[in-house]
Amino acid sequence: MPKSSGGFTLIELLIVVAIIGILAAIAVPNFLNAQIRAKVARVQADMKALATALETYRLDRNNYPPIFPPTWMDERYRPLTTPVSYMTSIPLDPFNTNPLDTSTGPKDSNNRYGNYDYWTRLAANGNQKTANYWNATTAFPAGRYEWQLRGFGPAQSWIGNLVYPPGHPKAGEYISYDISNGIKSAGNIVRYGP
Repeated sequence: MPKSSGGFTLIELLIVVAIIGILAAIAVPNFLNAQIRAKVARVQADMKALATALETYRLDRNNYPPIFPPTWMDERYRPLTTPVSYMTSIPLDPFNTNPLDTSTGPKDSNNRYGNYDYWTRLAANGNQKTANYWNATTAFPAGRYEWQLRGFGPAQSWIGNLVYPPGHPKAGEYISYDISNGIKSAGNIVRYGP
């Protein structure tokens, strides 16, 4: 009788490597999709916390934090942290993977430091409450909402042209990212208030 060897044959090793490859091909995309779903959940939780802080600020001051030029994305939230702390820190957008650094140059309106965009109807109307205040549709749908929060979403950039058309019940609103349209579908994550 021939003596049996304790090692694996080449065929057995190839089969094991093929099985590991198949399992990895199944697991990696699921892992990446889970990361995106987790980031979306974080953005929604961050925006809920910001909305609570904005509404609490409004209850105390009878107005939302002002946006007066030149205030950039990172400065718009300062009233929520100083002098009264409605939030201890301002959350950063996990989808904004490349915020601009202005420590060596001038700020511009696209510099976000990784923050969510915060914009008010009052700022969109030139910081004046005229007779046309609720009908103006500049950056806001007519007759609805005082403020909006917007994050990049999986697109990882602003998508400003995705707006519901006139005649739609949500006319003027941004078409918000929805995970049911696919993990990497277009659209920003948007929250309107109050």
